[in-house]
Amino acid sequence: MPLFGSAALLAGGRSLRMGGVDKQALRLSGEAMGPRGARLLSTAFGEVIVVTERPELYAGGGIRCVRDIIPGRGPLGGIHAALEASDSEWVYIMACDMPRFSPEYAAFIRRRIEAALAEVRAPLAALTRFGRHVEPFHAYYSRALIPSIEGLLGPSLSGSREPSIRDLLEGLQCVWISESEARVFSADWGLFANVNRPPDLEGIAPGPIGSA
Repeated sequence: MPLFGSAALLAGGRSLRMGGVDKQALRLSGEAMGPRGARLLSTAFGEVIVVTERPELYAGGGIRCVRDIIPGRGPLGGIHAALEASDSEWVYIMACDMPRFSPEYAAFIRRRIEAALAEVRAPLAALTRFGRHVEPFHAYYSRALIPSIEGLLGPSLSGSREPSIRDLLEGLQCVWISESEARVFSADWGLFANVNRPPDLEGIAPGPIGSA
């Protein structure tokens, strides 16, 4: 199994802040956001996986669609499904409501992972920090995380808090990309912007394919 070459688009959110509208079907620059995000990823990755309940949106694009194996568990469930489906050891993860993608930044993170592996470290994820905040997307996750995710997503007590990506990363060896390093590729931090509410669609300048 190769180390790299796979990316996944998570397109299974409930879109509560968007009034329940399915964000992967929202149109940006005349194109549905989900298929657009998958197309952007396909410019840099040989395998693109979309975790979605609406595979018909991606028909004819050579995109592989899968569903959550453990449904209803949020982004962690989507990451789990993507890792299980991947043909690579490491998977680049992006959310369908993120209008921008930078292949240069994805390549930069990959080089940082390769450097860590060459130093005989064993990172399990590579993510960006913004101050104390961790950016969970435009990040790489290792298939070695699958057992840890399954442990977090197992049966939970009624009313208990859903586990988060932060819970997954706690205590794990990760490659951390600093804010200053990331701003070389996205000076306005727009790479990490999400479309969460209808007004967020206004004034978006997503730029050409591959633009940060």
